[in-house]
Amino acid sequence: MREIIAIVVCVVVFMVAMQSGMIKTGLDYGVIKKNNENLQATNERLTREIKRMHNLNKDGVAGAGDQVAILERLEKAKADLKGQLAREIKKREIVFEEDDNWLKLVVLDKVLFSKHSAGINTSARQFLLKITRVLSHFDEMEMRITGFTDNQRLAGKDKKKYPTLRHLSAARAITVAEFFQREGDLDPVQIVAAGFGEARPVVPNDSEYHRTLNGRIEISLHPVALEVLNKARDIYRTESLITQKHKKTKQLAASSNEYEPSEDEDSEEAIGEEALDNVNDMEFDAGYAAPDEAVIE
Repeated sequence: MREIIAIVVCVVVFMVAMQSGMIKTGLDYGVIKKNNENLQATNERLTREIKRMHNLNKDGVAGAGDQVAILERLEKAKADLKGQLAREIKKREIVFEEDDNWLKLVVLDKVLFSKHSAGINTSARQFLLKITRVLSHFDEMEMRITGFTDNQRLAGKDKKKYPTLRHLSAARAITVAEFFQREGDLDPVQIVAAGFGEARPVVPNDSEYHRTLNGRIEISLHPVALEVLNKARDIYRTESLITQKHKKTKQLAASSNEYEPSEDEDSEEAIGEEALDNVNDMEFDAGYAAPDEAVIE
C-alpha cells in the first residue's frame, strides 16, 4: 500500500513539475517571439535605410560625408528661414516639418493668395523672395512645390476658371514655381509643381479653422541624382539657345528681307546643332530611348 501511495505521490509531483515547466516554457516562448518580432522590425527599418543610402551614393547624389554636409546646410537653412519668417511662424501661417531629414515648409493659402485665386498677393512677394534666397544654395536638390485645398466646392466664375479644386491647387503651385524661376532666379530644371486639390487633407474639413489648415502650399527639398539633373540642364539650355536663335532670326527676317546672319550667330547655330545631335544620341534615365530623328520647327 505504501508503495502505491509513494508511486502516486511521485506521479503527482512529476505532473505538477511538468505543468510548471510547460507554463514557464510557454511564457519564455511568448517573450522570445515578441523580441524576435521587434528585432525583425528593426532589421527591416535598417535594411530600408541602408538601401536608401546605397541608392543615393549609386545615383551620385551624395557620399556619406557629403550627406552629412547637406544635412548641416539644411539645418542652417531652417535656422535662417525661421529667423527671417519669425512673424509668420509666430502667427502659425508657416510651419516647418521634418520630411526624411529634408527641408519642408508649409505655407497657408491665405498668406499667398486671395480666396479662389491663383495670383500671388503683393504682400507675399517679399516673403517668397526670402525663401528663394535660401533655396538658391541647394542647386543639387529638387524643389517640390505642391498645392492643396479644402473641400469647399467652386461655383460661378471661379468654377469656370478652375473646373476642379485640383486645377486650382495646381495653378497655385505653378504660380509659385514660376515666381521662383522668374523673380528668384532659381533653376527651372530643379522645380517641380503639382496640385492635389482636396485629396490630401491634414485635418477634417469640419470647421473654418481646419479648412484653413488644409488650404496650403508645401515647399520642400529632396535629393535627386546629379547625373539626371546635369543632363537635363544641358538639354534644356541647348534647346533654349536654339529657340532664342530661331526667334531672333524670325524677328530680323520680318524687319529686313535681306537679313544675313553674323559670324557670331553662325557660330551659335553650329553649336546648337552639334549639341542637338548629342542629345539625339542620349539614352534617357526615364526608361525610354531618344527618337531616331529630331524635328525642330
